[in-house]
Amino acid sequence: PYQAFVRVYDDGEFEEYYEPVSDPLIQDYLRVRNSLASPQHRSAALPPALYRRIRSQLPLAPNLSKPEFIPTKAYEFCKVLGRYFPRHRLVLSDFYKLPDTLPGAVTSPVVQTRFNGSMVPCETYLVQPGWFDIFFPTDFELLRRIYDVECRPQGVEPMSRVCTQRAFAMENAALAQTRTRSGENPMLDFYENNKFLLS
Repeated sequence: PYQAFVRVYDDGEFEEYYEPVSDPLIQDYLRVRNSLASPQHRSAALPPALYRRIRSQLPLAPNLSKPEFIPTKAYEFCKVLGRYFPRHRLVLSDFYKLPDTLPGAVTSPVVQTRFNGSMVPCETYLVQPGWFDIFFPTDFELLRRIYDVECRPQGVEPMSRVCTQRAFAMENAALAQTRTRSGENPMLDFYENNKFLLS
């Protein structure tokens, strides 16, 4: 695998380039992710093996898979919880899918800025710092499995689970108190792209 770097030129231009993975955090994350069994995790960035074999025989065929944004900060968070807070309980919530994500990549973020009072999505993450919001979706099933590896002792049955916003609200919220005058319930009707990881 390769990791991406961004070169910033004196005139403010950005250039993305790739080198073999050398970052210890990325190497560790990939090692843990590749060790997941039953079912073994397979990156969505990798096409099927037969397709890769055929493509490698074609002249001028691309030699890289689609880019994949990996959750190294979420991985570090799991490691900190497992090492320093072994008896913790976790309630973690985030978006698992987002509109207008960057095209052509796996688990790519939304990059947007405000212009004339409206949010404007971008088609690259190579933007000037401070002027843009960048949001990443969370792959909750993968995060749950990595969390179990990092936070539960071997031989202990994992107790973590993933649920939707609606399921979490049905189980834990005082729904009668969150209903609006129109009859809508934001806790149930909104945030359909939100999930929870619970332990």
